[in-house]
Amino acid sequence: MQENLRLIRVFIGSPGGLEKERQAAHDVVKEINQHNSDHWGSLFKLMGWEEAIPGYQRAQDKINEDLDRCEYFIGVMWDKWGSKPSNDPNGYTSGFEEEYVRSARRIETGLMKDMALFFKKVEVPPGMEAGREIQRVLDFRKKCIDEKKIFFRDFNSIDSFKDAIRAKLMEIGWQEYSEGKIGTQETNEEDQPPLAENETEISSSTSYGLLDEEAKSFLADIIQRPEDWDATEPGEIARFRLISASVSRSGNDEAHLGTHDANLVFRHYRDTALSDQEYAALIDCGVVGFEHQNVPLWRWLAKSDMGDDYLYRLRLLATAGSNSEKVGAIRILQSLGSPIPTHDGYFNKTGVLTDWLSEETDARVLNAVVSFLGTNASEDDIPLIEEASAALPSNSLAKVEAAIVEIIAGRSVEDALNRVCEQNVSNIGSALAAKLMSNQKSLTTITLKSCLSAKPDAIRVYAAKILHARGEITEEIADTLLTDDNAEIRLIGAEVLRIVGKELNDDVLEKVLKVQKTGGIGLLGRSDYGPDTTQLEIYRANRRAELDASKLVKMAEDDFLQYKCLVTLFEQYSTKASQRIRQGLEDHFSEYFERSTASFRSEYGSDQNFMELLEQVIPKYRNELLNSAVQALCRLSKPEDVGLVRKCIDTLDLEAHENLFQFLARYGEWQDIKRILELGLEKREPNSLLSITPTSFPTERAAALLSLGKDRIADLLALKIEARIRKPLVKQIPNSTFKALPDDLILRELVHPNADCRAIAALRCVKSFPKARVTALLNSYIDNEDSRFYNCIHWLDLGVSLPSQRSKVVAGLELDRR
Repeated sequence: MQENLRLIRVFIGSPGGLEKERQAAHDVVKEINQHNSDHWGSLFKLMGWEEAIPGYQRAQDKINEDLDRCEYFIGVMWDKWGSKPSNDPNGYTSGFEEEYVRSARRIETGLMKDMALFFKKVEVPPGMEAGREIQRVLDFRKKCIDEKKIFFRDFNSIDSFKDAIRAKLMEIGWQEYSEGKIGTQETNEEDQPPLAENETEISSSTSYGLLDEEAKSFLADIIQRPEDWDATEPGEIARFRLISASVSRSGNDEAHLGTHDANLVFRHYRDTALSDQEYAALIDCGVVGFEHQNVPLWRWLAKSDMGDDYLYRLRLLATAGSNSEKVGAIRILQSLGSPIPTHDGYFNKTGVLTDWLSEETDARVLNAVVSFLGTNASEDDIPLIEEASAALPSNSLAKVEAAIVEIIAGRSVEDALNRVCEQNVSNIGSALAAKLMSNQKSLTTITLKSCLSAKPDAIRVYAAKILHARGEITEEIADTLLTDDNAEIRLIGAEVLRIVGKELNDDVLEKVLKVQKTGGIGLLGRSDYGPDTTQLEIYRANRRAELDASKLVKMAEDDFLQYKCLVTLFEQYSTKASQRIRQGLEDHFSEYFERSTASFRSEYGSDQNFMELLEQVIPKYRNELLNSAVQALCRLSKPEDVGLVRKCIDTLDLEAHENLFQFLARYGEWQDIKRILELGLEKREPNSLLSITPTSFPTERAAALLSLGKDRIADLLALKIEARIRKPLVKQIPNSTFKALPDDLILRELVHPNADCRAIAALRCVKSFPKARVTALLNSYIDNEDSRFYNCIHWLDLGVSLPSQRSKVVAGLELDRR
């Protein structure tokens, strides 16, 4: 395996009309690099007119500069000779002619190594003469035949062209490899022992062979078995397939070992010395399968023949692999904390970034690259990133700009936010925005005011809220905020104008704070069209919060339509209203609604429609009051209320809320676990679509469960707990408690039906346990014939195969991601 990759530059010259062939040549180069770069220690780079950098010189001069950097020339001709590259009447008749002549002269002087010409078949109908341009091409072809100096070949289709150019490039690749090997042998000749009489100059294990010795030995054992042998094991078949997958040449189908076979190889050969080819194929399989994380990887990285540099193969795949290999390798390097992967020669940092951030980069690869750069690149890399990404389309460039902001934020959030504003960065997600705005004290008011004009909604919302809290939003700024696209920001503008005595009237408020939903019909047939009054309701709630307790009570008693005054009372004055809260929960606010609606009933009792409407809205209002009262009671946090809280959970249709879970975590008992698990889940028909109700507050539920079951962890984990709650539960178990869990309980978690639950348990093992215990768990797990899951093997092997400090960091990052 080569430690560094050397670049072989090949110039491709052709007149117009051969765009498909030029693209096919690029595809063949990528294919050859993917299959052979690791073995040869070199990469092909195709140069041509489309790679020339725009400048003040004539285009051909710039193209010639690229040509002069190349070691090989490939010309492709069809039915056009091309246009003159300059106005010189005595100059070349076409750009191709100039490139060809220039290359021929460079070959004569030893500045270029070789050239090849490919002619696409031209159809000239019988009885017709070839046009002027076609005739020039035909004359040139005849000249090449007569001189017999230059390799050329005809082709008549894209496939035949691919075959022809592939064969030529493979010839060049092997020639370059041979020259490199001979040079190495000559350099080290004095250090080599003399050959034995029966030794040839190139041993049978040389890389020219198809298989390495370890693979040959395994196959020889299989072949030598008797014809009646019928005891071949699945693991042996898996290794047989591995050897097949490890042999690749350009032109063959791309094939990686399958998931099941990869795990069989790991099970039976994890402590066996495999060939370098097999290790490479196993790494490639693990990289491609990293998205699902159910293929072994880490042991093969550690066993590759680069010694301590177990990242070499990953760097190679990240820069010269297929799209799937690039995505997997880049994500793995990101989790390992690797800097931008580089090699000697063209694929230095500039070359890698140029390749990663080109217009032709696959969308999946670009997303992986952007994520990688945001977390793993350094500020010194930013100029190179900017240069490499300059030609990207606007949507892709926006992603790169967000990554640059994240890089800068590692040193200075203030500078990162200034970059967002100055460069009009638009692609800042909610997670990055929260990270940038998390330390409010470190942000200057000047920068925050600049952020009010930033493109990302999340940045503007955070900035407006912080400035409002600081009292730094003036009337002029507030007027501007009222025109913002985001309703949250418009709300802040309305609040500031009220403070300065310019409160908006109801009609204007409705226009400013109402949002028209534009969604379509949902899964259950409900339409998302209609007004969203969330911000308007917040504004009105803020006004109620400014009233004192007696005013709130009077308004609610005078008019049951003002029941939300009681909601505000419970939120703002829960201690003062504690008796009313408890009484209301005891009688479900029946007395309140009977009393507050009495005047309506007496006045409109004969109006059937009105009375039906009244009976429809009271349950909704009552339920909102009950929920707010329970939450207020939990905030009071009195142990004597635990019975009432339980009664409310058991008898009312309560919404889940963190206040409830915190109260039960503090005052509840084991019997309350069922309540925690079921709280807020509506009772539906088991087979109804409506029964698909997502569990809310999973993290808070998990914390409450752990609080009640901290002394009965085994019993707690034995319960049937929905995966959405179980995942944060296993993550939250204190490290000391997790370390004390017996192996049989750990192994039970590693066979949980949910893949994420299993993975979290395995990652906790890697992060919490010493390597010896993780090794013992992995061996026990693999040897379990009843059930074992590939994703657990993948993550446990991380803790076994990589250095402990590195594996624990990776496990921690992966846990944070889940």
